[in-house]
Amino acid sequence: MSFDPLDFLTLAQSMASSGAQESELRTAVGRAYYALFLMARDKMDVRRRNSVHHETIKRLKKTEGYRTMADQLDELSRLRKVADYELTPIKPEHQNWPENWSRASLLVDRIRPRLQQLK
Repeated sequence: MSFDPLDFLTLAQSMASSGAQESELRTAVGRAYYALFLMARDKMDVRRRNSVHHETIKRLKKTEGYRTMADQLDELSRLRKVADYELTPIKPEHQNWPENWSRASLLVDRIRPRLQQLK
């Protein structure tokens, strides 16, 4: 039985519950991204290891009708990078972690149904 990437999303939502600490919100953003990235990677049948994130988003952009969703996944990827790599986020708009989680959650709500429609 293979792992269901949506389990990462369930974990993210649980971690980001009311009163969550910055570390939990940062981790939730990352897990939410990986849930959708793994779904997209499998739907796009990306098997390479190098540049797999870039390649997955690139293939989504080339799929008719999915460019906006690919851009949204790319935005979620950027939030994940801020969460993982920037101890003090460079952009002021990324310094509020409840707002970052809210943005990530909104992106998830937009992307997930479209990904699930892909064959």
